[in-house]
Amino acid sequence: MAVNEEREHLLTVNSAGADPDRGSKSGGSGPVWWRSIPGGIAEQEKRKEAVAAKVAQAEMRRGASFAGACGNFIKGMLGAGILSTPFAFSEAGLWLGFISFPILWIFITSAMLLLVRTKREANLKAYGDYYQGPVITYMDIGRQAHPFGGYMVLFCVVLMQLCFCTGWVIVMANNLHSMIPWVDYRFETAWLFPALVLLSWIPFIKQFVYTSYFGLAVYVFGVMGVSYYYGIPQIPDNFRNTVGFNFTTLPLFLTNVLYALGGYNGLVGCESTLQEPRNAKWLVLGGLSVYGLAVLLFGSLMYMSGLGRCTIVLDCLPDNWASYTVKSALTLALLFTHPLGLSYGVELLEDALFPPSTSRVVRCLVRTILVAVTCIVGALVPDFSLFSSFVGGALLPFCGFILPSFLFFRLTGVRPTRLLSWDTLVCLFLAGMLLFGVAFVIIGVYTATVQVL
Repeated sequence: MAVNEEREHLLTVNSAGADPDRGSKSGGSGPVWWRSIPGGIAEQEKRKEAVAAKVAQAEMRRGASFAGACGNFIKGMLGAGILSTPFAFSEAGLWLGFISFPILWIFITSAMLLLVRTKREANLKAYGDYYQGPVITYMDIGRQAHPFGGYMVLFCVVLMQLCFCTGWVIVMANNLHSMIPWVDYRFETAWLFPALVLLSWIPFIKQFVYTSYFGLAVYVFGVMGVSYYYGIPQIPDNFRNTVGFNFTTLPLFLTNVLYALGGYNGLVGCESTLQEPRNAKWLVLGGLSVYGLAVLLFGSLMYMSGLGRCTIVLDCLPDNWASYTVKSALTLALLFTHPLGLSYGVELLEDALFPPSTSRVVRCLVRTILVAVTCIVGALVPDFSLFSSFVGGALLPFCGFILPSFLFFRLTGVRPTRLLSWDTLVCLFLAGMLLFGVAFVIIGVYTATVQVL
């Protein structure tokens, strides 16, 4: 039976209840794929109960409206990456940036839609239903796709969260250094360490979700508002100094933009809360369109105003009470955002490495080590644009383009058949995403390395 026919067979028999080997979900018994599980009836029943509990957990999460889920998706993407987009435009040039940005946006959107479809395929494999099943997180997708898939996703998610946290450390230290320039940058990074460690030890730190709304207000009304206030009037005087095309450092522009738009970690979680899961594609398209437009306008306008000469746009603002207020508020917001972002990756790492009975002391030690890593790297790499270029060139293409393509292929087993058939087109799309991701890694890392040397 062909791959597509097999998937349609799974959907048909689980909705109609006509297949004695799979059972009827409508009849209340659920699919009986578990009959093939080795270990006897006891092991089968145990596995059935575990999957049923996970399905119930997944259904309980689905209560968010489309607007609420889309808002959370945009809020998760809005971060420090937007601070370096004006500098990124100075690397590519204004017109080349305008041309390249929508092309990269199309690839990012396609990759996120592929990730959503991969989650559907994982649910189909695990439970026989596209929209209902035990697959909730990115790691669940990896576990269903490949025996080592969960570990590959774990590596990506934890490393991405560590990189984002390191970026926040760099921004906080730069803000402190711009307000207290007579203190060495590395000492200011060291000042952040004890506060971040103590916050990471709080067991209920994830309950401080309101701090993310404070951070959202700081970015929108503080960073962007104050930058527009000072930057827009300067556009007529500085526009003549803009560069139209700069192909030499175009990869630095692309890697910085990918860092700003790379919300892969939060996508699956936001999709899992949608009350109507069929709206997932509109969640991706709507969220990325709104946020992408905001990033494009902010980066290009601030570059035209002359604020793109600094790697972090706040460093180009005049030294007055308004800029100091914004920098202080952003530092405070990131101080609480750091342990929240770290906890997401740390909990996954702890669940994979430690049994549930592991003492709190050991868990705090792990958090302390990871906080120390983010602060040490932040102290050694004070250039935020350079750091985001390495992350956007080396890590995000693998996690965003290469890994979802591999997982989708493993879940579906799709193979090219006749010319211009659906399976052949899907294979060409997956090959294109893989090649784009590999090329992005090679060119991005090479260009960033040349900048360092």
